[in-house]
Amino acid sequence: MSIEGENLALRTFAPEIDKNFVSVSDTINSGRKFSSEAEGTVKICGVIPIKKVTVETIPAITVIPCGNSVGIKLYTEGVLVISTDNFTDKNGAQCSPALSAGIKPGDMIIAVNGKIINSSDELGKVVNDAGGSEVSLSIRRNSIDEKVNVAPKYSPSSESYKLGVWVRDSCAGIGTLTFYRPDTDKYAALGHGLTDSDTDSIYSVYGGQLVEASILSVNKGKKGIPGELCGIFSDSANPLGSLEKNTVCGISGSLSRHNFTENTACTIAPRSSVNCGEAYILCCISEKKVERYKIEIQRICDNGEDSSKDMLIRVTDERLLKKTGGIVQGMSGSPIIQNGRLIGAVTHVFVNDPTRGYGIFIDKMMREAN
Repeated sequence: MSIEGENLALRTFAPEIDKNFVSVSDTINSGRKFSSEAEGTVKICGVIPIKKVTVETIPAITVIPCGNSVGIKLYTEGVLVISTDNFTDKNGAQCSPALSAGIKPGDMIIAVNGKIINSSDELGKVVNDAGGSEVSLSIRRNSIDEKVNVAPKYSPSSESYKLGVWVRDSCAGIGTLTFYRPDTDKYAALGHGLTDSDTDSIYSVYGGQLVEASILSVNKGKKGIPGELCGIFSDSANPLGSLEKNTVCGISGSLSRHNFTENTACTIAPRSSVNCGEAYILCCISEKKVERYKIEIQRICDNGEDSSKDMLIRVTDERLLKKTGGIVQGMSGSPIIQNGRLIGAVTHVFVNDPTRGYGIFIDKMMREAN
């Protein structure tokens, strides 16, 4: 992958041919989509042609790297089944209509009898109003939609009809804003998807908000014990923007207001430009103050488009190590800068070594935020 108009340095396993370049056509019309394809030629030392190749190119985009801590509120599309549970029906028998119908943890209940469901309260009301009659559930499982028929049972203890499921319809927490585009006000954060802690399923977004947050304290990371940024939502009544997408590459949406004008703009770098060696991250570990901290990129992993573990990184900045022990929960999304360009974001920490973790390539996050 390359930026339009730039030469693409090939990453090889043979040091003696590390000077190979692909010359990429600069005639791509990128106005319709984020990435395009161009014809290029592989040349040894930029002179001797070897072969023609097709190269994916992305536009040269200027962004504002952030590093600010933000509060995240996500409301699910449908409700997420986190478990099925037996209860006692009016005949004194143990039952779980949902389990008997094949409903599993991780399923999303999108609708009941064709009525869209976006909260646990809505689900409970529609099921109870059915009065024991069979209902048709629209289920989303592994991105595939199907219908399941199930007959609710009356529970004397709750004095209502039930399916026998525990569901979740929202989540909230603190993360780090990676960047925003001043030309579109689109943002991206986290670098990894928001997933349910019980089912490990990624939340499907119905709506959500990004709000300001203040860091109050830090639980320092230790071997075997992940650390954490502890903070509060500081201005929930006046959100920073909307939350529109949640994917394996993080969350994204549109900003309605921001206070990041003091941050220095830079361009994004394609994954082919990322190298092992020195870099730095931007993050906030005290109130609302963003600072830069030195890291080392130890290995380029490039685990595919569905992975957020593209770079193995290590914190080398003594100030950050003293305060946090390395990477802690809440730092996900911290932008990674190398050679003056935004190359990625922090995504994971090693539980047994908080000084090390993973980062994601920025072109993946940009594709989703676009």
